[in-house]
Parts: sequence; structure tokens; C-alpha cells
Amino acid sequence: MPPNRTKLLENPLLISATGTYKIPDDNFLKHRNEGHFSSEIGIHSKERLASLLSAVDAAVEGKTTLIKLSENSEDSSQVIKVRPAREKGWALVSLSDFEVNTSSMDSSILEQLFNLTPTECAVAFALLEHEKLSDIAEARKISIETVRMHIKNIFMKTGISSQKKLLAMLTRLHSLTS
Repeated sequence: MPPNRTKLLENPLLISATGTYKIPDDNFLKHRNEGHFSSEIGIHSKERLASLLSAVDAAVEGKTTLIKLSENSEDSSQVIKVRPAREKGWALVSLSDFEVNTSSMDSSILEQLFNLTPTECAVAFALLEHEKLSDIAEARKISIETVRMHIKNIFMKTGISSQKKLLAMLTRLHSLTS
């Protein structure tokens, strides 16, 4: 990843509707017409830059927008998130991972919040990775019925009634803890 994208990932960018922008680790405001704007945010395509500026206008009005970073497969797991900032007239622009990396998720959080067993956590994470029940059973050397029993226990302990809702909750939990 180029250094400017790393900078955007670590420090979100503030952009106003008037074109003023600030990277939080800088101590001064710049204008997007100064020529450094596209290199500092890592967008060089005129179309993507136009999308970003349009998203900034929408964020100033209160709407959050996601922009695909590029057409390259190496960047397909990242999106630019443009959302309203606390200050009126400003948008917060940040680089976010699009895919949930379950290897970075801490099962102790699920154990703590919902009293899930380590095996139930592993099954939940496998479901989040869109693994088939048969693959989960084979990897853990258990029957499919045992996997179903773990899923039933996960639903009971979390108060969730479907895999779709479970995946949504796990995704939100991951975004809160990463």
C-alpha cells in the first residue's frame, strides 16, 4: 500500500464543502485546489475524485457514502468511507477494510458478552467466513448435527434467531473492536 493510503487509514481526513481540508496530524488547513490533494488521499482517477467530492457534499448534508478504492484486485478489500463530521459543514474521510478479517477478532469478547464456548466462537467465525456446515464439521472433526447444535446454542445465548442476523451482529462487533 502506498504511504499516502496508509496515512489516510491511520488518520482520517477532514474536508469541508468549500474545499478546505485537513489531515489531523497536520497543523494547518489546505485547499483541495493546491495540487497535493489527490496525492495525499491516494486517489488519482478523475472519476473517483469526482465521486469523493460528491460524497463530501452528501456528507455535509448528513449522508454516509462508501467509495470503492480502485478496480485493482489488490485494493478491492478497501473502501473510502465519507461520513458527516461533528463540525457542521465538514466531512470525515477514512480508508476502511471492506472484508471482515476474523483472524483479528478476539473470541474472548464473544465469550465475555454472550458466554459462548471457544468451540461456539470458532463456529460463529467460520459462519462469518461463509464456510459450509459440512466444511466446518470436517475441519473440526465433528458431525454436521454437532455443528447445528453449536449454532442453535449460539442463537440461544445471543438472542439471535437467524444466521443472517448473527453475521450482521458479528460484523458490527468486529467494527467496534478493531
